[in-house]
Amino acid sequence: MNISEKQAKEIAVGLGALAAGFFLKKIMEKGYEGVFDKEPPNAVKDEDINWLHVIGWSVITGFTATMLKVGIKRMGGKYLD
Repeated sequence: MNISEKQAKEIAVGLGALAAGFFLKKIMEKGYEGVFDKEPPNAVKDEDINWLHVIGWSVITGFTATMLKVGIKRMGGKYLD
């Protein structure tokens, strides 16, 4: 199976976007721990959970990661043509 240069670039941009999203999430988790002095609400282990924190965390991380991925794919897409 031959992969064209354009396909290889598309794969590289996609993988770069995924990696950037992963690292952004890790950075945001450390920031949350620094501000609230506890782990972010990624997994609900307690019955006593602050749902406002869960909803806020979900919205902020989802929005930020998505915007980063879209931005990387857009910028990478400019170089694919």
